[in-house]
Amino acid sequence: MAVITTYGLMEVLYGRSSGPDLTPALDSLTSANYQPPGIVTPATALPGAGSIVRNEPISEIPQAYSAWRMPTFLDDYYNRIHIRPSNVNVGNLVSEQQFAIEVWNGFFNNRYLQNIQVQNGGGISLVGAAPPATWAALETKTYQLTATTDGPPDINAIFRFDWDGTADDANLTVLGSRIVALPYIFEAPAKEVLEWKTDVLTTNDGSEQRVRLRKKPRQSFNVTYPIPYREMARAENLVYGWLTRRWAVALWSEAQQVGTLLAGTTVINIDTTASDYRDGALIMIWESNRKSATADVGIVSAGTLTLNRPLAETFNNPWIVPVRLGRIVGNVSRATSGYNGSLEMTYEFSDNIDLDPPAAPTQFLGYDVYFDEALKNGEALTDSLQARVDVVDYGTAAGASFYSPWTYTRIGRPYKFLLQGLQDIWNFRKFLHRRAGRLRPFWVPTFENNMRVAQTGELTQSIEVYADDYREFAPERTHIGILLDDGTWLLRTINAATASGADTAVIGLDAPININASRIRQISFLGLKRLDADRVELQWNSNRVLECTVRMMEIQP
Repeated sequence: MAVITTYGLMEVLYGRSSGPDLTPALDSLTSANYQPPGIVTPATALPGAGSIVRNEPISEIPQAYSAWRMPTFLDDYYNRIHIRPSNVNVGNLVSEQQFAIEVWNGFFNNRYLQNIQVQNGGGISLVGAAPPATWAALETKTYQLTATTDGPPDINAIFRFDWDGTADDANLTVLGSRIVALPYIFEAPAKEVLEWKTDVLTTNDGSEQRVRLRKKPRQSFNVTYPIPYREMARAENLVYGWLTRRWAVALWSEAQQVGTLLAGTTVINIDTTASDYRDGALIMIWESNRKSATADVGIVSAGTLTLNRPLAETFNNPWIVPVRLGRIVGNVSRATSGYNGSLEMTYEFSDNIDLDPPAAPTQFLGYDVYFDEALKNGEALTDSLQARVDVVDYGTAAGASFYSPWTYTRIGRPYKFLLQGLQDIWNFRKFLHRRAGRLRPFWVPTFENNMRVAQTGELTQSIEVYADDYREFAPERTHIGILLDDGTWLLRTINAATASGADTAVIGLDAPININASRIRQISFLGLKRLDADRVELQWNSNRVLECTVRMMEIQP
């Protein structure tokens, strides 16, 4: 039979005997005749009571729980190996670069480096504590990582640090690309090509819908490098060994010369508003064919270039040249006289961008308006007028049938630009990017006196002009630009044209002009035009002179 030991609570009266003076007939009780009863133990006072045993302290019932320790700051940084930085991106490697690598033992006891395993480490060295080596508790040692231009074009190296007794062996990863730059100045003329891609959908009546197929224009350069005799062998070796790989191409058409740059310089003071300097791109710092360097640009701001790393040497009055990345397409032509020579090649760039659009010019009916007259340069401009004509000929009639479905006759005109100075050239480049090839139309006047004023005095909302068969043959040409004697253009729409005499007509305008007729220099037709091709060729005649001929097509009068 089971025996259970328990504990009970007793009332006070059960633990003492009755006093001799307490009787059932007691009427009063005083302290004089009251004798406190004696305390008796339960063993004698209570029937069946046992002895008192003290069991304090009482033991708890054991319980088992599954638990985990909360991670702390200690676990984040200690009891592991740290490599700082553990990932090195050398970017576009065009010259030797060095980096300091810290290896920290985050354990509270010694750790032993058994080996450093290298994968794809061609042209990359890591100099420091050679294994086997010991790291004391919490000790840091520094290695020097050097990446050179010798090696494969794509850099993807891994240095694996093999530690004794450490599960998480740390790795150092090196990424980047090797590229080579020809340290020579190309000569004029050089040809630059910008090429967009637009799908032009033309309806039966000649109206258009244009779809942009390429977000960024492609850019290429055809250049010729004159090579002095002392550089002939070097130049040939560079091209021979690196022909099919990526090149760093210095855009000498946008070069600027600065003052002396001392070793350790990180900020270059230069005008950045009219040249293609970019955040994260490269520049060439050129003093001579034998003394030049490329540098990574971290931040481009107005008037300064901030470099990612300080210059390793001093340059005296160098040229600062924007650099693009590209490949040589086609063959390289090498000419030599046995004494000196030249290299001619075409680069196609891979780091193309779409320039930020400039501020919108003057607007007319929702489109840009430009008043830059084509440069005639003593030569006559040749316009081409064209229309679609369908010929229906079954061969059975005396003649064929002709059908012209287009609403408007189109007029094509070549516009020649001769620009001087980096700022004017940069503005023209932004104009081309805003047009995006054939994508975006714009208004341009003919810059001819298409309507001759036939009246004098004050003009308000109508002008009498010589008829010149306008009403009979060109009533669709309803948009005009009125050039005043101070160079101002007034843009208006003709909403009516009526005969006023044998050889005159009155044109009504959509808004008053309120000027005297004597102030009108000429009245030109406005045409809604677009570029006639997605490909634009720019010819650099020198470092500051650009020549370009752009053919424009009028798609609506």
